[in-house]
Amino acid sequence: MISEAKRNFTCLYLYHYNVEAIIVNHVYPEKAMEGYFNKWVQAQEEALQEINRSFSEVPRFYVELQQKELRTLVVLSDLGEKIFKEYDPNEVLFKKEIYEVRQEENCLRIYLPFADRDELCLEQEQRELAVGVRNEKRRFPIPPGFAGKEIDGAKFEDGYLSVRFSK
Repeated sequence: MISEAKRNFTCLYLYHYNVEAIIVNHVYPEKAMEGYFNKWVQAQEEALQEINRSFSEVPRFYVELQQKELRTLVVLSDLGEKIFKEYDPNEVLFKKEIYEVRQEENCLRIYLPFADRDELCLEQEQRELAVGVRNEKRRFPIPPGFAGKEIDGAKFEDGYLSVRFSK
């Protein structure tokens, strides 16, 4: 499930949606891990550590396994009050620039967290840049400063796809 969260996180950024918090659901309370479920303690601890490492920049909220399914407005409202008791849910908790133009470097940088270099596809089509990650593809208008220029190179490093244009 963590890999699914990472994939969704990447796709949301590809489509220019900011993810400002992560809600980790179904965390088993210590008391529930006694007896038969004691074997799951290590697995849950490893999963929580991976979440902390993977989403270290993003605020994380941990929700213990609930007695009721999270389906009705009442249950969701109660849970929302618990999660945001110390926060104003209308405030932006985290903001990461999704893409930026670096005119002096003739470069467009696109943030694609958790993407794998081998899963990326990059094409220039007239005035658009088509960027694909796995099965998702998005078209970005080429910034006016790079209009008429061809892609000179690209590299993927630290979650950023940097596309250089010719001078």
